[in-house]
Amino acid sequence: MKDNGPANVCTLSHANDVSMSGESGEVVKASIKMLIERLNDRDPNLLEKYPLADFVKLMEDASHRRGYQEISGPIRKVSKEIARFAGESTLELYNRAVLLMLVCAMPEKIEVEKYTEQVRSLFITEMQRIVSELDSNKPGFYSFDNDLFCKDLAISTLRMFSVGVLKVEGHAGIPRRFLAVGGIRQLLRGARVIGLLKGFYPYYEIHLDIRYRADFNPAGWDRALLNTAEMLKLHEQIKGMIGASWFFDPQIPYVSPHLTYLRQHIEENGGEFFYMKRDARTTHLAISASSTRKKLYECGKYVPCSYMAIWPRGKMLQWAEREKSTRITLPSGEIG
Repeated sequence: MKDNGPANVCTLSHANDVSMSGESGEVVKASIKMLIERLNDRDPNLLEKYPLADFVKLMEDASHRRGYQEISGPIRKVSKEIARFAGESTLELYNRAVLLMLVCAMPEKIEVEKYTEQVRSLFITEMQRIVSELDSNKPGFYSFDNDLFCKDLAISTLRMFSVGVLKVEGHAGIPRRFLAVGGIRQLLRGARVIGLLKGFYPYYEIHLDIRYRADFNPAGWDRALLNTAEMLKLHEQIKGMIGASWFFDPQIPYVSPHLTYLRQHIEENGGEFFYMKRDARTTHLAISASSTRKKLYECGKYVPCSYMAIWPRGKMLQWAEREKSTRITLPSGEIG
């Protein structure tokens, strides 16, 4: 039987340099060892048939051009086999071990990538959070059907980076279908924007992380956008920032005025918005956290729609420079 012990699959000798104290590194290694023991208790043949290191490699080799929720065929196949072979709860244990092993490999990878110091610091925060939540996440969390687990996997493979309340995919493309779903005016406007930007790829794509809801406010939003702009400076090939959400819907100022800033800060500084869709998922996301929006939806006064932001690189960087200049000249008590 293959030795799947942590010494062979997770080297933490570099952890002190970037991410974790020696004590934290030992906690991670101990957690991996414990998970391996539990997996072996469930079925002594499981890790021989499905070595953790092989699955980790599948995760690391997955194309970064895929959306973070798009799990590759080989990964889906192995996961389904494990679930059939040992059960869904065992698959979750397996996924927890895989996630921790990916976290172990992060420090060395972060060192060779081009990140701002702020983003490097936020990677540390993410690694520490992933480890600290290992035993508190509810059953079902470590499933590919769970958006938050997919975000953690994307962070641990550097497919995403954190800028605070937002997570950012580093190699995203604009979906071409947006040209066909909003009528002739959107087609013409969208074609003009794509022409000016010279293509559908590559862009930074933002995603809200609800675990950081304490920063879901104007100051936290602007900090996240500024951090994204600083990354743009480092990567000249990135054409701008994109993101789609129910909260970019032009109805929001009327149904949730306190969220107006989410679209306004982008639109007033050169960003453009395009209709994408209305569907059950968009509706759920829009009304699940607000009794007001839910009541308006139930009485037919609000139909949630998803809109996509496209913020061209030059416009976003101009905004960032103005914003930083404003923050520098404000009295310290007024800085958000």
